Formats: sequence, C-alpha cells, structure tokens
Amino acid sequence: MESDPSPPLHTLTVAEARRADANRSPIVTGVPALVVSVQNIMIPGSGGEVPIRVYCSNTAGTCPVLMHFHGGCWVFGGLDTHDVICRALENRGACTEVSVDYRLASEHPDPGVLDDCWAATEWGASNPPPLRNESGALGVAGDSDGGNLAAAVALCARERKG
Repeated sequence: MESDPSPPLHTLTVAEARRADANRSPIVTGVPALVVSVQNIMIPGSGGEVPIRVYCSNTAGTCPVLMHFHGGCWVFGGLDTHDVICRALENRGACTEVSVDYRLASEHPDPGVLDDCWAATEWGASNPPPLRNESGALGVAGDSDGGNLAAAVALCARERKG
C-alpha cells in the first residue's frame, strides 16, 4: 500500500485541511450508477439557507426518506466529499436519501450544526417534492460526527415532536 504523501491534517490550517480532505480519494469505489436523480436544493434554516442533496433511485411509487449527516470531525466534509458514500447507500436502500451540508466548526458555534440538521429533518418530514413519502417513514443516519448528529436529531424529535 502506498503511503500518503500529504502532511498530517493537524499540521495544516483549517482551509488547507479542508482542501486536502476534499481531494482525498473516495472511500467507496466501483459504485454502480443506479441513482436515477440527484438534486441540489437550498432549504431555510435558522442561520440561513442549508444546502441539501436529494438522491433517488426509485422512480415509481412512494418510499421512505433517509436523512444523512456526513462525518468530518465537525470541521470537514460536505455534499461533495460524501457523494460516493451517499450514492452507495442509495443504491442499496429502498428510500430517498437526503444529504445535509450543515455549517462547520470553527466558524459556526453550537448549536448551528444541530439547528441545520434539525431544519433539514423537519423539511424531510414535511414530504415536499421531490420526496414521495406518503407513509411518513423517515430515518436518520451518519458517519462519525454525522452519527452523533443523527442521534441528536432523533432525541430532538422525541423531545420536540413526541
């Protein structure tokens, strides 16, 4: 296995580290092109618009929604860095996936990140086009800090919506 010639992320500025992270090779390779449509949408959030990306591989009927929160140590990651992962998940699931590009630290203090994820989840639960979720089924998922956000959003749903 070839060693990575780039300097360790902790030795870089935040901007340099984000560029290095964005240029990494995808974790998942050989993803088949089953995703039928991908739409970039801006939705309202408490701190301004929140970018999301909606993946759909099912063109017939209704399907549940999966909200996906990317990882990246709260500082890295986004729609593009996790696109391959989202496509792989969408290809294997029977749902419409919504990837959320929440605000990153250190420029955006708490609770901005959770506010963005909650706003996106409420949007997903309201079943707007292009979502086709007549059943109301909605799940949350994420990797690394995105998993933490998924758990936090689930707890917010329990506390705020019962």
